[in-house]
Amino acid sequence: MKKSLKISITALFGFSLILGLLSISNQAKKGVNAEAKSINNHEQKVNTSNFTVCIDAGHGGYDVGCKNSSNIFEKDVTLKVALKVGALLEKDGIKVLYTRTTDKVDWPSDNKLDLRARVKVSNEAKADVFVSIHCNSSTDSSYHGVETWCRFPNSGGEKLAKSIQNELGNSKYSADRGLKYESSGSSLAVLKLNNSVSALIEIGFLSNSSDANFITSESGQDVCANSIVKGILNYKSSVKK
Repeated sequence: MKKSLKISITALFGFSLILGLLSISNQAKKGVNAEAKSINNHEQKVNTSNFTVCIDAGHGGYDVGCKNSSNIFEKDVTLKVALKVGALLEKDGIKVLYTRTTDKVDWPSDNKLDLRARVKVSNEAKADVFVSIHCNSSTDSSYHGVETWCRFPNSGGEKLAKSIQNELGNSKYSADRGLKYESSGSSLAVLKLNNSVSALIEIGFLSNSSDANFITSESGQDVCANSIVKGILNYKSSVKK
């Protein structure tokens, strides 16, 4: 009888432990879903009558980003493309602001403060869209292609990212690596802390000779800029009420 009672208590303890773990898992999922829902609700409120786009040229100043074999820095490529994107949007009547327009940055040489300062520009202006432009890199020089990042599926950010990625993919200057999403274990600060509909674009790999030759050329940067602008304008048209 004592042996039977001991087995029953052990079984009951094990069952209770399983229920507890399931409860924690469900609470975690609810937290992620609630955050995604909150972002979706915010992103539905897009002002198309006075549409404002914040353009972030990745890296800059103390932070060179990645570089190619000829020592061309990511920060210089992204700035050139960002300025082209802004000029094209302004021609289309879009209000544009930048996180930086030169290699000089106004924030401290600290990565966390750097990213927060970029987001602050967008949030204080209440931008409708925030686009961060970057170049990719890998220790494997065969890696190439364009990709666009957003936070969650079925969100305004995904809609914007998909629209931009479609245009970059259609330009066919490199492989279409598709959309990328934040994993549960990591996040991109310029997207996570941003109140705007946001996307981060990797226009190509500086570590790949073909990609690097294209995205460091004037004509290649024009292609990238035009594709990004088309994607933003297509997104704007899709949310117009």
